[in-house]
Amino acid sequence: MNPVLCVRNDPDDTLGITSLAFESLRLPVECLDAFSPDVRWPGVEEISALVIFGGEMNADETERHPYLLTQRALMRRAVDAELPVLGICLGAQMLARALDARVYRAPVRELGFKTVRLTAAGQGDT
Repeated sequence: MNPVLCVRNDPDDTLGITSLAFESLRLPVECLDAFSPDVRWPGVEEISALVIFGGEMNADETERHPYLLTQRALMRRAVDAELPVLGICLGAQMLARALDARVYRAPVRELGFKTVRLTAAGQGDT
């Protein structure tokens, strides 16, 4: 089975329990540092899912962080290939951009934790 690709956009990001969670499901995990100058971006045929993590930049800072364009293109190809794609924080903004959705500054800052509940459709999703 191809690995779940976890992409870090911040060198201080630990990825939390992500690797452990996937490994507990016997899913191989590969971590990629998007900011690394010698990064090798895989093709979608080499991965089984994609998780994009956060960073201090915003989704439009492509001149300062040109790898965001490469990352955005990979996300689009993964969606088109019907692979599972999860964007966390900046990763969610990047996913929206990859799918041609509008990304904009919120009128107020958001910070904190919220309870997440599955919808009826989500409960039937495998």
